[in-house]
Amino acid sequence: KKENHNSGQQRNGIFADAETMKKNIRSSLCKPSQSAESFYKEEGILQAIARSQRFEHISLTIVALNAVWIGIETDYDTPEIRSEPFYVAFPLMNHLFCVFFLAEWSVRIGAYRRKRDALRDAWFLFDSALVALTVVETWVMTLCLPSPSSSSQDDAGHPQTASASSLLPILRILRLLRIARIAKLLRKMPEIMILIRGLSAALRSVFFTFCLMVIVIYSFALAIRQLAS
Repeated sequence: KKENHNSGQQRNGIFADAETMKKNIRSSLCKPSQSAESFYKEEGILQAIARSQRFEHISLTIVALNAVWIGIETDYDTPEIRSEPFYVAFPLMNHLFCVFFLAEWSVRIGAYRRKRDALRDAWFLFDSALVALTVVETWVMTLCLPSPSSSSQDDAGHPQTASASSLLPILRILRLLRIARIAKLLRKMPEIMILIRGLSAALRSVFFTFCLMVIVIYSFALAIRQLAS
């Protein structure tokens, strides 16, 4: 009975240590970078909005909807439907998303006591880069790319689309980079972040295991080649 009691205590100690370690990992992953809210103003409408949990939940919901919309746009935004009446929904949704993300960025930058403190928040810098890419893709590139109906023609009647076609690869890259906004969702999921940290920590061991396998296989290959000859 004493041995069973001791073994039960050991098992309970192991599980307690595992739970403690999990809580420590979660707390280290979930805490904000340099506590961004500590740089906010103490009073004002913008800082109150930026600190609001409802504002954070709305922002994450819009990010998730934007990710879904990117998939819809990728599948259905084809040249064949651009003459259809419902195609206006595609640029309209992009403009709405761009307006929201720009408004969110404006609220957060307005909440800082000193604007240079925003440079100390890595997530805000990440959001700023994504907002800049969204504005460039949605508004700047739209002005640079002529619409198919207004494209000019040469003397032979062929549309002059050389400048537009040269900008299309840049537009595709900008659209692809929008999916990076999903990283904001991952930050709110500690379990996924723990998995990512674990995988990144295991890469070193996997790499050296691969090196060991290469050395062993190469050594045996040399030995077999020498014996065979």
